[in-house]
Amino acid sequence: MRVPDAQGGFGAFFSRPVGADVVPSVLVFQEIFGVNQHIREVCQRFAEAGFAALAPDVFHRSEPGVELGYDGPGVARGKELKAATTEVGFRSDLDACLKWLAARRDVRPDGARCVGFCFGGVLAMLAATDPRVVASASFYGSGVPTLTLGGTRTVLDQIRDIRGRTALFYGGLDSSIPSSDRDAVVGAFAAAGHVVPEVHVYEGANHGFFCDRRQAYDAASAADAWRATLRLFSEVGG
Repeated sequence: MRVPDAQGGFGAFFSRPVGADVVPSVLVFQEIFGVNQHIREVCQRFAEAGFAALAPDVFHRSEPGVELGYDGPGVARGKELKAATTEVGFRSDLDACLKWLAARRDVRPDGARCVGFCFGGVLAMLAATDPRVVASASFYGSGVPTLTLGGTRTVLDQIRDIRGRTALFYGGLDSSIPSSDRDAVVGAFAAAGHVVPEVHVYEGANHGFFCDRRQAYDAASAADAWRATLRLFSEVGG
């Protein structure tokens, strides 16, 4: 499907419960590997749990519809596409997605939830600064203290604008997110004083622990994080 915008629209994957009337919504932000089978299955899992889930193609400006492998070339290309992604472009896409969801009669008008993995975990933090987002779950988003996406403020600086409930999920073995980065993120929330995030650190898990297509997949950690995310998303709005 395509989400309409002023530039002609962009691709996305959408799933919702079969036969349900009006349901809450979730935006699902991809890893650097694109809106692939794993992300589509995450959307379908949300639909089975009673949510309308929309996963926009974050990389549509550079390589629309891309799906990359979890190997060296896939990681390298994913990093290139990540580097080409701007905050201005992302916020434009976010606005289009939120407007598309709000216009649907089968979606509850109580604000959107958002979840993201890897690079999508960073985007979930940025999305959470939009007042139309009522809750966010960020899975192992790396580089938050320094990443700007071409903007004038780091993602860390923008945490002060988050008002909705938030959950943060990390793997304790994740070398791409040192404990100092996790502390900086939690400290930014504390300094803002608006939101006290749930922080889940799975000591035996690594980066990518939620994705069952990756070698880092940790079933127990993924199951616990999924339960926590569903609980959070079910408790807001309505």
